[in-house]
Amino acid sequence: KIDAHMMKLLQKKAANAAEELRASQHKLRLSESNNSDLRAASLAALNEIHRLTNQKRASVEVNETRERETQEYISITVPAARPAATSHHEMRFNLAEKSLTQRLKQAEEMLEAQQNLTLAMESNAARSIQVLREKLRRSRRMQVALSKPPVT
Repeated sequence: KIDAHMMKLLQKKAANAAEELRASQHKLRLSESNNSDLRAASLAALNEIHRLTNQKRASVEVNETRERETQEYISITVPAARPAATSHHEMRFNLAEKSLTQRLKQAEEMLEAQQNLTLAMESNAARSIQVLREKLRRSRRMQVALSKPPVT
């Protein structure tokens, strides 16, 4: 009676451990799926960073060219240039550059945080699976040990 009862308990324990293992494997698959989604988002963010950087470079070049052309035109047509207008454009350009730099920095920080979270989730899931496999292995050993007849 006791052996049969212990067998049933061990079978239940093994079934529970197997179910926990399946659940952990499912969680791992979900986290891997989330990881691939995060990697895709990461790639999109990097592409956005590159696009914004290129846009910034292009706008700097265009603004420098326009400013140079404007200065040449002013120097030709007007003997006394207006420094207020130039400083206004320079101020607008500096504000736009600062805003773009902040957006790039925020995107990089968000990307790094997502990668850290993904790594933590993956390592946690891997540890859980390892623990559950060990539990299942122990319960199976115990079940096998109890099912063997005693040696006399």
